[in-house]
Amino acid sequence: MLSALLAATGCEGVGEGQLSGTLFIRDCPAQDPTTPGSRDVPNPLPAFALDPHYFFGEVLFPQRPDLDPNAVDSMVIRLQRTSHKPDRTDLFELSLYDLDHVLTNQAAAMARGTAGLPILPPDVGTTMAPLPTDPALSARASLKLNGTCDSPRVAPLFRGYVHFTALGRNVGDEVAADLRVTVEDGRAQREQGNPPPAPDVAGELSGSFRFRLTSGRGSFTL
Repeated sequence: MLSALLAATGCEGVGEGQLSGTLFIRDCPAQDPTTPGSRDVPNPLPAFALDPHYFFGEVLFPQRPDLDPNAVDSMVIRLQRTSHKPDRTDLFELSLYDLDHVLTNQAAAMARGTAGLPILPPDVGTTMAPLPTDPALSARASLKLNGTCDSPRVAPLFRGYVHFTALGRNVGDEVAADLRVTVEDGRAQREQGNPPPAPDVAGELSGSFRFRLTSGRGSFTL
């Protein structure tokens, strides 16, 4: 897939936003106050704040839309704590499929009583897992603590919503939204039931972001 990069210049203050709340990730020191080897879940859960200073939006265009009439534009939004490469910093990433219809699908979801476009985790991998839902009707989100905890026992899964107040795709356009998610442990759900009695990740996060798209690099070289 050929991607056209639309990103912030990387200077601090290019965007504004926050992602904060509670977050427990087992074996990540800053987010795990339990005794090593414990299966306990802390109560209350540890506080967390991403404190992003770098905001990026990457619009992905299909390479040969003439060969695939169903091809669509998509978008990846990334909030980073620092300007380092993504594999060396803490970041939150939001993936949108079928960019043309995100706001329409958001309005339809809100008409059904949802606070915004649903954020759904991937289906838990079992032989009885249902077929995946239409990717255009929801968003996917992930949190990677590559700067403070690069080897978590389990990756957190997110379920909630994102509400866009602006969703441009061209240089100079604004991207802005608020969001709220709960943190799930898909592996524990599969093995222990739902809700699992001893998850390795848990929490609730909320936040917002606002930035303008500018041409440039989507990550840096540090």
